[in-house]
Amino acid sequence: MPLREVRNRSLSDQVFDQLSTEIMNGTYAFGTSLPAERMLATVFKVNRHVVREALKRLEQVGLVRIAQGGGTRVLDPWEHAGLDLLALMAERPRSVEDAKQLWLSVLEMRACIGADA
Repeated sequence: MPLREVRNRSLSDQVFDQLSTEIMNGTYAFGTSLPAERMLATVFKVNRHVVREALKRLEQVGLVRIAQGGGTRVLDPWEHAGLDLLALMAERPRSVEDAKQLWLSVLEMRACIGADA
């Protein structure tokens, strides 16, 4: 039997996708706070554990910083992101110029790595 695409996605993946899209599109400005976990759980109609898991993934890729009792602050991905956010940034550039700059940077990085190899 050939392998097929898995269609079911976890709730935390769906919450992560929606929040990351909103952050990358500028709906949540850099430096502002996301709504509280309780509010997000109500909006998404999921439990807080699902929201917490999605927020931790957002923190891992450099989109937010979670402070215990201080809320979740949105970070500028162009300043705080690592290579793990590269694909997400390529899918959701802020503008055509940002997309051009991103791909130019990728090509420059490839050229530098290729020279060392």
